[in-house]
Amino acid sequence: MVIVVTWRDNYGDSRALAKDAFVNALAEMHANPRIPLLGMTQSLFEASMYTFVFLWPMSFAVRLLDQR
Repeated sequence: MVIVVTWRDNYGDSRALAKDAFVNALAEMHANPRIPLLGMTQSLFEASMYTFVFLWPMSFAVRLLDQR
């Protein structure tokens, strides 16, 4: 309840254009190559986790069917 009352949302600059924000983001990523590297690392981690989660139950099912 305290957070709801005291926390102000950050809506950004309502007067800024989306194109300007996109250009600024691209410039930041170009200036600091660690930002895209972090994004690629996160994407690969998420992909491996989704693959593991989707394939893990099937491996159990195959094992259970083989035992019968």
